Amino acid sequence: MQERLELQTVLLAEQVSSKLNAYEMVVDLIHLRASTLDLTREDDQQTLSLMVRQQLFLHNEIEGTCLLAPDGTKLYSSFYQDFAELEHIRSEMLVTHTEQDIPFSVFSFIHDGKKHLVLSRSLFDRSGDLQAIVALVIETERFFSQLSQISTPGIIEGVLYDSEGTLYGVWTPGMTSAQEFTRISDIPSYDRFIEISGDETALFGGQRQVSDENDVFYLVQTAHVPMMLGLRMHIPSAMATYDRTLAVSAITIISLMIAALIIYHLLVRQTREKDQLQQQMLDELSVQVQQRTQELEYLSNYDGLTGLINRRKLSHLLQESVQDQKPFSVACIDLDGFKQVNDSQGHVIGDQVLIHIAQVIAQQVTGQGVVGRWGGDELMVLIPHASAQEAAAVADHIREAVYRHPYDEHINCTISVGVAEYDKSEELVTLIRRADYAMYRAKAEGKNCVRVAESVDLPS
Repeated sequence: MQERLELQTVLLAEQVSSKLNAYEMVVDLIHLRASTLDLTREDDQQTLSLMVRQQLFLHNEIEGTCLLAPDGTKLYSSFYQDFAELEHIRSEMLVTHTEQDIPFSVFSFIHDGKKHLVLSRSLFDRSGDLQAIVALVIETERFFSQLSQISTPGIIEGVLYDSEGTLYGVWTPGMTSAQEFTRISDIPSYDRFIEISGDETALFGGQRQVSDENDVFYLVQTAHVPMMLGLRMHIPSAMATYDRTLAVSAITIISLMIAALIIYHLLVRQTREKDQLQQQMLDELSVQVQQRTQELEYLSNYDGLTGLINRRKLSHLLQESVQDQKPFSVACIDLDGFKQVNDSQGHVIGDQVLIHIAQVIAQQVTGQGVVGRWGGDELMVLIPHASAQEAAAVADHIREAVYRHPYDEHINCTISVGVAEYDKSEELVTLIRRADYAMYRAKAEGKNCVRVAESVDLPS
């Protein structure tokens, strides 16, 4: 049961991480577009506002968007009427981005009994000067709707919160989000876990499990964004389901034994055949359980569309490479024109194009590294024991293979690649962010090319 609880938590955390990563990429795309504009001009403001409205249309969980000038002036807002909580968030954003020089931040607030998440980004021009601040407002009840699909027997509660203990949502199967709690320590059941561990920080970070006589609480920190997803299992409820199944199985077995005894007095041969049939049924049941367990393990490590390893598995491999203390590089790959393929040909063809390109790349990196799906149409290649220049050569070989092997004569979707070499003085998230920026530079400089991140420091 504890293994199933862990797998359920990891899978849900992976889904939440993928969504958050997709929205951060939206903000990055807006940033990339803003760098080419002069937001002091009204026509450039309208151009950027149009792109922001397009993102609202593409992502229905995004409740609203706003653009702020560095002096606090609103350049654009999708909200027809402002309210106090949003004004307070705007003030916090201005301090964070203008005074503290933090380029990307996450905020939250409650309005009309619903919790909201705010992702904000500093927009710079080509000279590195701050032009504006863009913020995406997400309603958490819709955004994290997949938590309402928890179906494992015995799981009675799911929570999502950050490292400061602020709650973004509390879910129980069959019920809507409970907003009366604002912090993880406000929930009575979680006070018990804090008392057991003797340390409130036991509920923050990494992957861990805390349990008492009746409950097991398993939590996972979501990748890339410092949030925690926790599921609580009530052991008596889980065991009651198990006991009911066991009782039915026991009654069935006893009935079969009585029938076997009667048949034994009539025909020994028929009794033996019955025993063999019973054993076969038990063997098939065991095989089905093993197959289901293997399927869950596969889903936790591999992407269901492309068959590549998923973000969670690739993150583990990157952490292992860091611990080995040997040089390695990463290549961040994004498909050029993939949105146009989806818009013109439909998402079914778009999925086939993504699968085709993933297979071409996987063939090219065999024996040189490992490729995984990082999120959406972005792939990531880990190249062990390679400098940035060596990795760039591998990446260019991959790019050329994708260019030479189009999906068909009418659809030739190329790739843009950003390469970064790991530096022992940096964190892993900085390495990935540098590769991302190099990839965006490749897109901005014509696409279908490879660019190398030249410095450990991120662009200003």
